[in-house]
Amino acid sequence: MDQDKIRFQIEQTPSQELTKEGSTVIMWHSWRTWLNVAAVLVLLVVVGCLVYNAAVWASRGYDSVWKDYFPRILFYLVFGIFFLVRLLILPESRSRKYISKLSAVYGDPVALTITYSFGDDSYQTKTSDGATINTAYDQILSVYETTHGIIMERKMHLFESLDKSRIQGGTLPEFRAFLQEKMPNAEFHWKRNAN
Repeated sequence: MDQDKIRFQIEQTPSQELTKEGSTVIMWHSWRTWLNVAAVLVLLVVVGCLVYNAAVWASRGYDSVWKDYFPRILFYLVFGIFFLVRLLILPESRSRKYISKLSAVYGDPVALTITYSFGDDSYQTKTSDGATINTAYDQILSVYETTHGIIMERKMHLFESLDKSRIQGGTLPEFRAFLQEKMPNAEFHWKRNAN
């Protein structure tokens, strides 16, 4: 990318915090996550129905009803808790794995610098070891703003987490306006009252 055509630039090192924010945002905007949430709710309804039925039968004098119902209640409850815990720890787990993979390749992810250069037609991702990727703006489906970053989502839930405190070439509001101009077909989710 021609240095004269660069409008904004962000130079950062990989961060588990930014990766976790990106993973969380992408996860909660996926239909698969909401399908898992629906499955957990169905399991909780099933557990509630089983407990209610067992209580009704017990009130009618069937002494062994809890012994009969307990294994089913426990099975559905454990299964529901497993799904719920899995959903809640998934972003943390993904971000740890990402940093771990970077550590395996680079030794210390802090030694790796990633530079994002935003030009007229595309943006370029360049790592300190020389790898370069050019991405056309029309490849970005959604842009999310988190506490610390700007998350750009591409197809297949691939995303890049940009440290919004490291924007060079203008202010955060100017960068937002630039992205909206260059990505007219993307969905934007900016933080309210953010500067």
